[in-house]
Amino acid sequence: METKMPLQSYQYIDAHHIDEVEDAIAKVFEPRHYFQSKSEGPLNIKASLVRLPFLDIASAHFGEDIQEIFQQPAENYFLLAPMNGDIISNHSGKVAVHNRSAIILSPGEMVDLSWPADCTVVFVRIRPQVLESFCQTYYGISETPEIILPEHLDMRQAEGLSLANMIHTLTTELEDENSLLSRGITSRHLTELLMMGFVNMNQAQIAGLAKGHDKKLNTAVDYIMANLKQPLTLEELANVSGSSIRKLQADFSKQFNVGPKTYIKQARLRQVRQALQQDNNLDKSVGDIAAEWGFFHASHFSREYKKLFGESPSETQKN
Repeated sequence: METKMPLQSYQYIDAHHIDEVEDAIAKVFEPRHYFQSKSEGPLNIKASLVRLPFLDIASAHFGEDIQEIFQQPAENYFLLAPMNGDIISNHSGKVAVHNRSAIILSPGEMVDLSWPADCTVVFVRIRPQVLESFCQTYYGISETPEIILPEHLDMRQAEGLSLANMIHTLTTELEDENSLLSRGITSRHLTELLMMGFVNMNQAQIAGLAKGHDKKLNTAVDYIMANLKQPLTLEELANVSGSSIRKLQADFSKQFNVGPKTYIKQARLRQVRQALQQDNNLDKSVGDIAAEWGFFHASHFSREYKKLFGESPSETQKN
């Protein structure tokens, strides 16, 4: 039985020739070569794509046996989760079994994949700078983290099962034009959860960078990041973490070289920066995005933003 391809209402490829596929893919992803493994007849390749905060989610269906080779090393992180048919990663020797496992591609890899006929796959793309920035913001670290994700992931347990459930929720919500996600209400929250799933597959590396944090400081940082859009006071952070205000200020200064209030402000500024870098926010004004994170005075916001990032908010959005 053929598996229905998710996200069909977002279709951007319906190709019957190799050059059509390669041209369409090159406009959105890295340039790639495609080869028919068995026949030379007409192709039947369909693909859909949705751009969300932090990441893109997509689906594809291959009607013929196809080999896909990247023309240059991968520039982004990809998670490939087949729903029907098994994907073979020729460069790593890994196999993603439908509804059971996934292949993860990382920047710098030379990629060579085999897609069997009637294969249907859901995949997630994350740009490396977005994942690095997310790690820095969420874990309160200033260093650029080393990110090493597994090449193969069991989607039936632990982080893999969590990712599978979140991807299913995203694709289901996106298919309903009246859902909260399709209306843009929960898009950031749901994609943040998916990003956290990726970050936690790299937990050992992140923990190594953040090992100087003590338990109370970690609690305060976690609370800040979970409530970043809400008004936060030092008294509240002290109560939540079980620390005193003076101790909390000293711990933040020691670990981050700034006090708690500045840490909160910078965390919000980083969220604004991430939003400005998203393609689906190009139609939003800088002021609207800044206001979502509590910055209502344009001149003060612009000054603080440029002080932290070395460029104006409008320059970030244009780039």
